[in-house]
This record gives sequence, C-alpha cells and structure tokens, in this order.
Amino acid sequence: MAGSLELEPTAALVMDWARDLYRTGSAFAFYSQLDLSAGHQMREECDRICPWYPEVMMNRKWFIRYLASVMVSQANGSCQVILLASGKSPLALELIDSYPDKIAAVIETDIAGMDEKQRLYHAVSPDHARKIRCVYADLTDREGTAGAIMATGMYHPNRISVIVFEGISYYLPPAVTSDVLSAFTSKSHQNSVILDYLSPCRLVREDRRYISRGIWVIIQSPCIE
Repeated sequence: MAGSLELEPTAALVMDWARDLYRTGSAFAFYSQLDLSAGHQMREECDRICPWYPEVMMNRKWFIRYLASVMVSQANGSCQVILLASGKSPLALELIDSYPDKIAAVIETDIAGMDEKQRLYHAVSPDHARKIRCVYADLTDREGTAGAIMATGMYHPNRISVIVFEGISYYLPPAVTSDVLSAFTSKSHQNSVILDYLSPCRLVREDRRYISRGIWVIIQSPCIE
C-alpha cells in the first residue's frame, strides 16, 4: 500500500500486520493514506520466522480496541482518551466513530511524526480531528509529557480518563512506565489504563521461544543500525 505519509520501517511493519482491522470507517480512510513500503523487507524476514505472526498483532490491537471501547462506553459521563506513544495507530478515529458523544477529547503523544498525523486526521476526518490533539512528548520525561498534554488545553484532571499504553512497555524500564502512568492518577479512582507486555522467555514454551526472539531481533535491527 502506498499512500501520502511514509512510515519508518518498524511502524510500517506493525501497521502492515494489522491491515485487516482497518477495512471500514474513518480508520480505513486514515490507513489508506499510509505508505507502508519501508516495512516490506522486515515483513518478509518476519514471515520466514513465523508466517502467522500477523495474527498476534491483530489480536493485540483488536483486544486493546475492545477494552478501550468498553471503558469509554461505561464511563460515567464524557471521558478523555490518552494515547501514549501512539505511533500511526488510528485508534482515536475508531473510538470516536463508535462513541462520538462519549469522548470529549483524545490526546496522543509520541516523540516523532505528530504534526504529520494531526494533518492527516484533518484531511481524512475533519470533524473527528477537532477532538484530537497530537503532541510531542518523551515518556522518559514525566513532567515534560504531563506538561505537553496539559498545554493542549483539552485535558481536564477531573474528567474520567482512559489511558492506552500500547506497544511500548517492553522498550522502557519498569520504573519509567510506573512514573509516567502515575501522572494520570485521580482522586475519584475512575481512570483506567490499558497496557500490554511481553512474557519473559522462561514463561514461553521452549519450542516457541525462537519466534519472539527472532521477531524481536528483526524489529530492533533498524534501531541498532
């Protein structure tokens, strides 16, 4: 798929794996504008290790979307969604498509590509884009991340928050993860966090360990270079 927004290899790989999740609605309009060509070589290398690995990614993304949908739909009143290290996922559009009256704002953070993502939101879904703000923030800087979110003028500490922390916890020390998530504690105890993680190798069946190890080496290779 070749769209107008070129993704770096790892992001392109992840979105390529998840393509079957984005066949309808605003998410399809967004996805159709992504250029995933940079991830093709990595996809071929990963397929040689485990041809069914895309199912793992789709299951992860489907279940995170499902959990977020449940939390938004069951919130007492309107809520705000915080997508940390959001990459090029169109989860914001999917949630607003489903619950336009329940979501007051979606705030996304990442260390790169946020201006381009905001522009793409405005191009494919201008009505939804009014509720979304994409900001630059480094999760290792708790105060900087909190400050960037507050600076949008759309975050309200007393509003119920659904925080999505997808695909990033295994890149960060546990202390950093704990520290950044602590910025979203509330007196009402109504906020929710959705977080995925990798099981240690000792908890993976021995004859399957080559899969996660092999995929991890491929995904890490662009960062090492």
